[in-house]
Order: sequence, then structure tokens, then C-alpha cells
Amino acid sequence: MCRKKDMTKWFIMSEDETTGPLSTEQVKSLHKNDLIKESSLIWSRHLNEWKLLSEWISNVDDDLSINEIKNAKNWYFALNQKKFGPYTREALIEHLVEHKEQLKNILLWTKGMKNWNSLFDFLDIIDELGINARQIPRASIEGQLLIKSNNDKIPFPTSTISENGLGILNAFGLQVGEEVQGEFISPHFSNRIYLNAEVRYIDEHGFAGLMYTQINMEAKQAIVNYIKGKLSGVSSDTNSHSNKKAA
Repeated sequence: MCRKKDMTKWFIMSEDETTGPLSTEQVKSLHKNDLIKESSLIWSRHLNEWKLLSEWISNVDDDLSINEIKNAKNWYFALNQKKFGPYTREALIEHLVEHKEQLKNILLWTKGMKNWNSLFDFLDIIDELGINARQIPRASIEGQLLIKSNNDKIPFPTSTISENGLGILNAFGLQVGEEVQGEFISPHFSNRIYLNAEVRYIDEHGFAGLMYTQINMEAKQAIVNYIKGKLSGVSSDTNSHSNKKAA
């Protein structure tokens, strides 16, 4: 599938001199031919602040893909094996409101996404729908997900947890659609939870929604109990469950 032409314009600051506007391909070419230093700063109007060129080079393709999805003009949703759309973002919200009783079964898609994703992977849309925590089977949680990478385990802070997945922070190094193998550690669980998961969504702030693809039933039940306790205001630490490795 042909991707929409990138019209983003960039400005480079090096030794107090600013160059631009430049296209993404022009910046990549300058970097490839060692004509700009990685210690230079780069900026465009969709960034909040200047950032190091070395960081930009590592993340630019993912950042542009995320920005394309966030600003998509045409959205589709699927419910009961039927597809609806295209809608503008505003019209999408209006139609989703009409199906509030079935939100758990709704999938969303727009250009730039590899797969249809659960509505609950899109936290900004959830916020616009005005859905409160008691309507979503997820809760905030302290902890870390140690994701296996070659012989290392890379820690990602956890933000939310649900019966179906985890929300993690600072996930810029991950890719949408990637399957990861990890160990979840939290003070609310006495033992580590071993799991496999698919990266379903990464937003512009590095928050990623992961869906479990493999996790044992005892661990899943402990998660459900934690969420119920969290949402009811009752202490929900699960300091007695044991957990066999999922992978």
C-alpha cells in the first residue's frame, strides 16, 4: 500500500546556525552523508521542543506513522462483523456514543494502522467519549515490565493493567504489531507474572497498549481481582498467588 507523501518540514540548528525548511528525506540524506552532526538539534511544528538529531534519526519513521494516525481524516469502526465508515474523527465520536453499550466489542482502523485495534487501545478517543474508570476493565498500577531483547531484559514502567493487557510508558523503541516476551513485576503481586504480548498501539507520548497473547489463568485471575479491588477502593494486593512461566 502506497503511503501518503510526507509533507513535514524540518529545521536544523547547529552551532547557533539554523537551516531549513528541509524535507524528511533531505535530513536523512544529510545525515547519511555525514553533512550534519548527530549532536545538532532538529524541530518541526508538530514537535513541542527541539530534539537531538541522533534521537530523531532513531524514531522519525515511528513518529511520523503515529502522527499520521493521530491526525487521520478517515476513520472506520467494526461491530458484530460489520464495518462502518469512513467518518471524520468528530463523526466517529458521535457514532460511538450511539453504541455505548457495545464499546467492548468495537474495533477501529484508519490509514497507517496494520490491523484493526480495540477501541480501548485509543486512550484519547476514550477520553473524548467521557468513559470513566468503572466502565473500563482496567486500573492504574505501579510496576515494571521487563521485555526480553536478545540476552538483556529492558525495563518499561507500567501505567495501567487490564484482564487483556498492560499499558507501559517510554515505549518508543517498540513497534506496533511486535510480539514481546516479558516479566511483569509489581509491589501488588508477590510473584512475577510471565507473559507474551502484542504491541497494539503506541501514542505520541510513548504510551503503548499491549495485549496478552500468552498468560496463565491463575495470573489472569489475580489481575482481575486486583482491578476489582482497585476500582472498588478495597486493598487488592495479591500476595498469595503463584505463577508458572508462560513462555
